[in-house]
Amino acid sequence: MKYGKYSFQSIVSSDIVFNDYSGSALRGGLGFHLKRSVCPIKKGYCKECLLKTECLYIKIFAPSSLSCNNPPTMPNAFVIEPPLNRNNIIHKGADFNFNIIIFGDFNKYIPYFIYAMDNVGKNGIGTKLFKEGEEFAKRGTFALNSVFLEDTLIYLAENQRLNLMENLPDISVNLDKTENIKKIKIDFITPFRMKYKNRFNSDADFHILARGMIRRAKSLMAIYGNEALDIDYQDMIQRAEKIKIIETNITWEDLSRYSGRQKKRMFFGGIKGSVVYEGELGEFMPLIKFCEKTYIGKQSSFGLGRIKASVI
Repeated sequence: MKYGKYSFQSIVSSDIVFNDYSGSALRGGLGFHLKRSVCPIKKGYCKECLLKTECLYIKIFAPSSLSCNNPPTMPNAFVIEPPLNRNNIIHKGADFNFNIIIFGDFNKYIPYFIYAMDNVGKNGIGTKLFKEGEEFAKRGTFALNSVFLEDTLIYLAENQRLNLMENLPDISVNLDKTENIKKIKIDFITPFRMKYKNRFNSDADFHILARGMIRRAKSLMAIYGNEALDIDYQDMIQRAEKIKIIETNITWEDLSRYSGRQKKRMFFGGIKGSVVYEGELGEFMPLIKFCEKTYIGKQSSFGLGRIKASVI
């Protein structure tokens, strides 16, 4: 599967205030300005639109609505990777850098992502504030200066030059390549949220993590990598249930966001912290390494479910 990790380098033009998770604000801004840039109708419901099957906004933000044959929770082709610091205020003149990860052939649409994020910066993001001498409250702004793919400059704002890369990195899940690993530590860098037995789970049992990794890998590779992974789900989960937790330091972290589409505040939390697992972990390492790059669990496109594994 083609894999592009793009680093957006920006400078804050006026103070930005985030009352909520910044990944949500970035994703919301991206969706709003992407829709404004590609939608010829502007107003109306996407579900009723004659153009929805060819609409880039729908393909990126609501792929599950395109066909009844799609999986009911078809994953988005992108992940927002917001800054890890949780500062509520980012002051004028400070760096504001974030990443966008794009899967498969959707990398060809990176110009649309750049155009939309440039408009997010110009029009404002975060909470509206009243400033001295101004009649109306305004959101903070930032200036997008450049975009990198890994270490390669692909966009420079000062001359509007865009250099698209033809050869992108590929990632895959090589289940034949197993390692003799008995103990690992997994850091849940951003909240990991996943339903098990129809409820969001606050435990970090390895079999729950394994269920999420298998689903994530199979769906992404099938849809964006054109490859069907041959995984015996039940057998692998039975082996995952034998993996033990020997050390845990996790908490449940609640986040909230305002949904412009649904016109209400929504709450979404998950587990955060670290867990040390012990057992026959070798066969799971290809899945773990894949999900380190692609994130895992619900709301992964917001930047939730970021993990990092360390062999002990």
